[in-house]
Amino acid sequence: MREKITEILQQTSLSLGQSEIKAVRRKISKRTGCRVYNDYNIGISGAIGEADEEELYAKAEKNLSYKINYPVEATKNKKVSINLDECKLSDNDLFEAVEKILRKTAERHSNFTVNHKANLNTVELSIENEGQTKLFHRDKFAELGLLLKKRGSSDILDTAFSYVGRNINSDKIIESVSELITAFDREEQLPGEALPIILHDKELTKIFQKDLNGKLFGNKASLFQEQLGMNVFNEKFSLKIATDPRESFMPIFDSEGTIPEEGLTWLIRDGKIIRPYADKRTAKMYDYENTGCAGGSYDSVPTLTAPHLEIIPGKQSLKSLLNGKNGILIMIAGGGDFTPDGIYASPVQLAYLTDGERLLGRLPHFTVKGSIYDIFGKDFIGLSSDKHFTVGNERLFVTNMEIKAL
Repeated sequence: MREKITEILQQTSLSLGQSEIKAVRRKISKRTGCRVYNDYNIGISGAIGEADEEELYAKAEKNLSYKINYPVEATKNKKVSINLDECKLSDNDLFEAVEKILRKTAERHSNFTVNHKANLNTVELSIENEGQTKLFHRDKFAELGLLLKKRGSSDILDTAFSYVGRNINSDKIIESVSELITAFDREEQLPGEALPIILHDKELTKIFQKDLNGKLFGNKASLFQEQLGMNVFNEKFSLKIATDPRESFMPIFDSEGTIPEEGLTWLIRDGKIIRPYADKRTAKMYDYENTGCAGGSYDSVPTLTAPHLEIIPGKQSLKSLLNGKNGILIMIAGGGDFTPDGIYASPVQLAYLTDGERLLGRLPHFTVKGSIYDIFGKDFIGLSSDKHFTVGNERLFVTNMEIKAL
């Protein structure tokens, strides 16, 4: 069985510094990987740029001599083609929008500079093999990473705005950046009462990426080892593998060509741990279900890789989840992590006070701490139904945690 993987990236990148566009770079890269499967072994070869497929297949077949064990079959009889063509942005549109954002921000906030980058990406990924599988994914989207630094500050950044999307509303971005800077300049004190903690959900789901790993489960090394099939978390908390390419900006198939059925994407449902995630080899080795989580580069053996995870949002807005209170929105919390027994602790370098609709001011540095079983259990309040553009156009996770001033 022969199989070809093709990755194509077309990118225009703007380098930003001191509120100016410093450089424009354009690139088109193509990577091709060829796999040959035989007697549960795999041979692989790859090339960057235009390549002779037959030469690559010949190298891959020769590499079978290394006896790289791959005791599963290639995906057969799958045909999917997804072309997300909603993005109509041109390179000139990107340049003009970013130039306007930089200019207007400088006019409003001369004491801040905008740095970092803006990209316009067109990505293509395809997998084809002799088993009548033909999978194709194409998407085009913009990425903005704006690091906002106060003049005279010794830090790399003081606050930041990020965005990934298929259009650019420059006026909306200008207003969001202005809100971030205005609130940053308005210093608040840490509240004397306990307030809900608000975070990007991705900050905390990394423990599930680690401990719901099928290999970790199979080797009896997961934090949740004895809790599979048990109600461990709040019944309002559910977690699944993100499979909608419009939301995840990723293909619906993994590097083995697996497209998981909807039911298999649920890892935690209504507080119950349903399953670990797995690829073909992990599923076969430990008798788990294949959830389509193989990753790896175009010229490597597919291997189990942490998937993009999403918490299922509730029906309440952030304002409603706060229930009349203000909340503490954590924006930058570098240096924190989970302990082996599930305790999360981190210093918080940047946090805002919010009423669920607007940023009210910047809070001083503090530390935050909580057990995963409480954060997603008794202290879990919910994931907002609404997205918040100022903090990356994301839904926001609300819970209660212990905080301590530094």
